[in-house]
Amino acid sequence: GLGYQVLEEGEGELPFSGQNVQVAYKGAFLDGDVFDESADGAPFRFSVGQGAVIRGWDEGIAKMKVGEKARLIIPSNLAYGANVTVLPDTFVKGMVEANFLSPRAQSMRPFAILVFDVERIE
Repeated sequence: GLGYQVLEEGEGELPFSGQNVQVAYKGAFLDGDVFDESADGAPFRFSVGQGAVIRGWDEGIAKMKVGEKARLIIPSNLAYGANVTVLPDTFVKGMVEANFLSPRAQSMRPFAILVFDVERIE
């Protein structure tokens, strides 16, 4: 399952399913090779528990209070599994050009275990 390590405690309530949250993050492979991170420190927004992100994020962020910093170690079955092409190339290119996705995100590896350092901002 999901590996979860609190790096810095947060405050308040845990998010409920469907709640919008904001997080800053850096994603890397086990070898430390960074494949994605928040663009220019701008937080990433999504609704918890709605399938808008990989399952490991839905599970991990649901454990985080505002201001909390944590490390999520996400096995491939809670990430992308064997899928190396998560989105069509043309869609990914558009997302990269619009600064919604890091160009490094295109380097996803099959069955990769992912390590995310995340901070719940809101």
